[in-house]
Amino acid sequence: MTSKAKKESTFKSYVDFKSDVTKAAEDVFDKTSEPKLLSGEIVIASAHNVLKYNSYGDLKHGISGTLFCTNFKISFVTAERSSYDLMEIGQRNLLVAEHDIPLTCVDSIYQVSTSRKTKLLNPGSSVSSGIKMVEIHCKDFRVFTFSFKFSPLGEDKSVVNAILHHAFPTQLPLLFAFSFNPSQHIVSNNTHSPAIAMIKGRKLNQRHFREARDWDQEMTRLGAKKLRVTLANQDFKISDSLPEYFVVPSCLTDNEVNNAADHFVEGRVATWCWSHKNGSSLFRMVSLRPDTVHNQYERRMLEAIKSTNPNDLPSVTIDMDRHCPSVSTIQGSFKKLKELCMPDSTKDFLSGDNKWYCDLDTTKWLQCVR
Repeated sequence: MTSKAKKESTFKSYVDFKSDVTKAAEDVFDKTSEPKLLSGEIVIASAHNVLKYNSYGDLKHGISGTLFCTNFKISFVTAERSSYDLMEIGQRNLLVAEHDIPLTCVDSIYQVSTSRKTKLLNPGSSVSSGIKMVEIHCKDFRVFTFSFKFSPLGEDKSVVNAILHHAFPTQLPLLFAFSFNPSQHIVSNNTHSPAIAMIKGRKLNQRHFREARDWDQEMTRLGAKKLRVTLANQDFKISDSLPEYFVVPSCLTDNEVNNAADHFVEGRVATWCWSHKNGSSLFRMVSLRPDTVHNQYERRMLEAIKSTNPNDLPSVTIDMDRHCPSVSTIQGSFKKLKELCMPDSTKDFLSGDNKWYCDLDTTKWLQCVR
């Protein structure tokens, strides 16, 4: 005989599963996708529902997200909020995350057709028609492929034109470095991520060598003797390619530095770089200007460098123009290296994989950087 009445469950839950799951889902999916901005960084353009493809894939599977162009980087923010909010998981360094591309890292931008044919988009130009797909080649040999197939009308042109304009600035002051304020970034960033904690921890110890005390601390760290910080280049009076403050032998006065700067290329007199614990120091100095006949300034610099050695040993001079390859040689070698490391397709990569090291040696890049 079966019982008609079923026994009721006596288990009682004190956890509101429904509210917890709903809250977690809202935290993941209902948040607006926004890039993490630095102090002074602003969003210029964005495109939603963008697909990020594997660079050498079949263009059938991609990650959906929002593509942003700021005055510092190209940032692709995915819907995977859990991994995005935990910056330390995909953080490449203290400034950019896994899917971020600094504008200064952009080498070239191509418009891509469905058949994978590419068309170079010239720097500073603008696109007037809709773009379905772009390929961004980076100076560090990374390749990013973005599709605007599902993006709202007009957003593709807006973000691509912003990238073309801001990735290739025509003047140095347009670079983001002139707008970034590290101290303000720490104060205004209300987050507890390890990246910000690391910045806070390094704030007192990190030196940017923009102030005289930074150089004093570096000399103390290395135990450098018979050196001092010169104020001759305050407001960049003698050279705009040297730091405002740099280190010279103690026996050189600021007046001597000022007088000598007029006879060196771009005013780049002898500047200290590093010291070994045995007292040896490394300096760098450019050659005299071709139109100068005052060789005594170069001799004075070399004598001052020699005086910094505690054992009064003779200095060793290395002419880098003779020992290093020319700029055109390095550029040509780098171009070959880039072509080797950025094949057009997986097929091209596999076909040359068995002779990759031979091709690498052919570029002569290793000889340039040895």
